[in-house]
Amino acid sequence: MSRRHLLTVLLTGLFLVALAPVAQAPVTVVTVATDRSDYFVGMAVSANATIQYTGSFIQINEPARVEWFNATWVLQRIEYVPKVRVSNTIATAAGNWTPVMSGAYHVNVTANQTNGSPPIIYGSAPFRAWALSDYVIARGIEVSMVPSGFERGQVATTVANFTAKPGWVLGNVSRLERVQFIWYYPSTAVARQATVNVANGEATDAWAPDVVGASYRVTATYLGNDTVSNATSFPVYGPSTPATNVTAGTTRAWDLARSPWRVCGDLLVDATATLTIEAGVTVKFCPSSRLFVAGTLTGDGSPVARINLTSGMFPPSPGDWGGVHFLAGGSGRLVNAIVEHVTDAVGAVDSSPTIIGLVARDGTGDGVNLIRSAGIVRDATIEGFGTGLHVENATATIANVSIADPDHDGVFVVDDPGIAIQGLRVAGGENSLRAVDSDNLRVEGGSFSGATSRAVNLAGSAAVLANVSIASPGQDFLLVDSIATVLNCTFTDVASERTIIAPSRLAVANFLSVRVATSDGRAVAGAAVSVTVDGASLSSRVTDGQGLAAWIAVEDRVITATATSTHVVTVSVSRDGYAIAGSPRTVDMASSRLESFVATQVSPSAAVVLVGLFAAVLIVVGVLVLRRRDRTETVEAAPSPTVAPEVEPVRPPKPAPPVDLVPGSSYVLLAETPDAAFRQFAKDVRGGRYGLCISRLRPEDARDRFGIADVPVYWLSRSFGKEMLSPTNLGAIVDLVRTYTADKPGCRVLVDGLEYLYTQNDFGKVVKFVNALADVAAQRGAVLLFILDPKSLDPDRLAVLTRDLRPWS
Repeated sequence: MSRRHLLTVLLTGLFLVALAPVAQAPVTVVTVATDRSDYFVGMAVSANATIQYTGSFIQINEPARVEWFNATWVLQRIEYVPKVRVSNTIATAAGNWTPVMSGAYHVNVTANQTNGSPPIIYGSAPFRAWALSDYVIARGIEVSMVPSGFERGQVATTVANFTAKPGWVLGNVSRLERVQFIWYYPSTAVARQATVNVANGEATDAWAPDVVGASYRVTATYLGNDTVSNATSFPVYGPSTPATNVTAGTTRAWDLARSPWRVCGDLLVDATATLTIEAGVTVKFCPSSRLFVAGTLTGDGSPVARINLTSGMFPPSPGDWGGVHFLAGGSGRLVNAIVEHVTDAVGAVDSSPTIIGLVARDGTGDGVNLIRSAGIVRDATIEGFGTGLHVENATATIANVSIADPDHDGVFVVDDPGIAIQGLRVAGGENSLRAVDSDNLRVEGGSFSGATSRAVNLAGSAAVLANVSIASPGQDFLLVDSIATVLNCTFTDVASERTIIAPSRLAVANFLSVRVATSDGRAVAGAAVSVTVDGASLSSRVTDGQGLAAWIAVEDRVITATATSTHVVTVSVSRDGYAIAGSPRTVDMASSRLESFVATQVSPSAAVVLVGLFAAVLIVVGVLVLRRRDRTETVEAAPSPTVAPEVEPVRPPKPAPPVDLVPGSSYVLLAETPDAAFRQFAKDVRGGRYGLCISRLRPEDARDRFGIADVPVYWLSRSFGKEMLSPTNLGAIVDLVRTYTADKPGCRVLVDGLEYLYTQNDFGKVVKFVNALADVAAQRGAVLLFILDPKSLDPDRLAVLTRDLRPWS
């Protein structure tokens, strides 16, 4: 043999020796386990061996042998794998293989017992590979309740679902075996155990909880080859009382004693029926249920005991139920109520509900929806709806409304001839205020903030905003074929904050107040104040007892699609006997302002004094001449002393009978002037009665003329101001009287200007207005005093308007 062949044989022998597993310390035990006992064909099998040595060993770099056999011990695969040292006496080794046929298998792992040659030590583990149709592996389970909360005694159903997510079941789902359910009380005590077979990937169990509690728990554990488990919790509430339709001619009460009430399906209050909901009552609505009111709803909650109209689902979600809907002819009131988890919270079509103190939250549609409806919406908080307030061709009185986080519009007004909203606050949404095809829209007081698109979005509309703060991350204004007037409003006046499409325009106006006083601060009453804009007369006012002519609305500038035009505003003041410094003067009306004038009293000239004295002498002489002539005529006309004329004794005139005003009653004074009524009103107020005056007289004039300085006086006017009421917003007047007369029995309410009201409104509306005020007076124990010129109406209309009023003279 050549030296070259000898070297080849030597290297081959060394290589074979290196492959032989050589231990550095005696091996006593080899144990083998697979990661599971059953597999699918094509699924990787992992074998893990633990090799135990009798003592410490220094190195374990020789491999272990892993052999895979079928059921008849025919070798399928052999591999040598490295050992991993775990401790001084333990090492591990792992192998992997994927069977390609179903059947039973074994895996052996072998290590030498000592250094060098055998004997060897091995361990073995069996496993099985299945066809997909013959086996199932469960990897996940979902546990749920149907529904997710229950009343005491109601059957609760739980479902264990193996197919809720992909990959939770491998193989044949029909081979899933059994599930063990364990129900626990809130105290964690076991309430029920049951083992249920799985069908179609689900197992179901049911039980009726018998104790009220918030934290019941149920677990579901799969009892097949693979143990998977999950759990869920649920609450159990006290029982509720089922509610049914309120039929024609009946009255029904949802009382607190039987609360909570439950409505499942649509519930109707018939046209001649009445439903009363007591304070503090909770009503739970089943999914998609609604409350329809064609008759009368009387829901009187309180700030500390609100009516709660809510979802019956656990947990609740937006849109669970359909809300409260007043149908054509429906009426009534809902006071201090929470309406939540709905689509539309409160809706009204051709009806006249009174909604006061509403908290509407967590909805998907409209917070309040008014279509061709009157009524009142006041002191409302609306959170989390698609649209906060939706008004369509309505005449309702709307005041003090806060809207937060609408998905779309805070307020949406469409096809409306004239709606007034007092105290409107909108935060968030796409548009704070959006109007389409609406005229004479008025918003007085409030704020628009956080709109992502536009704060004010008008299309084919005319609107007046007074005393409103406007701040939007989007634009402040979008005007399309519209006119907007902002009066004493704050907004960002830059071109980038508005889109004005011709012929639209934005008019900016502010309040001007004029004060006239002497140099030492004494107010000058009766001074004439004249305001002109670009030379045209705007307003003529007279200062009151405080020397003020206040709240004069003056347009400063007009912004169009292409330009901004600023007006020249001039104020002049005059007063007999006074010189007015700085009058006339030009004022800047870019913002509301108080303009002060100093008046100096002037002495009459000598010529004026002489003329006055001469005139006085002439008057005295004239009086003396007339008296002398009267005495002469009396002597000539005296009867003969012999004839005794029969003269009736002169009686003093009878005093007018005292006016006896009965609390809770309404009166009308038919007179061409209101003076007599104002004097009686002033006398009663000075005598200690509460008083409220609504008149066509300006407040300062009424107070000075009739001495009612401490009485609230409101001016019926289309102007904007602190003490002004719109003549077309009759509901606001009724609401003002209702609020002011609360807890003031015997309060005098003087209403002057009915003639003006029926020139601004339909006569039928004025009749309803008079009747509504009379009802308020009767409820509050107030005294209502109307003043009416009988010549302003034909006899038939006069009879209709005063039919329920007592005559007052």
